[in-house]
Amino acid sequence: MRWKELALAGYEGTGRLSANERRELQRTKKQKRQIEKALKRKEKALAETAALLVLSKKCHAIWGEAEEE
Repeated sequence: MRWKELALAGYEGTGRLSANERRELQRTKKQKRQIEKALKRKEKALAETAALLVLSKKCHAIWGEAEEE
C-alpha cells in the first residue's frame, strides 16, 4: 500500500519524494515495463498459435486427411 500513499502524496502536493521513494518508484516502473513486454510477447505467441491451428484445420478439411493428435 506504499504506492497508494506515494500517489496520494503526489496528488496532494505534500512534498518531494525521498531518495528511497524515488528508487522504489523507478523499480516499480521498470517492473511494469518488463511485465507489459512479456505480456505483449505472450499475446503474439498465442495469436500465432491460434492462426496455425485454424490453418491446420482448414488444410485437413480441404485435403480430407485425418487429423493427427
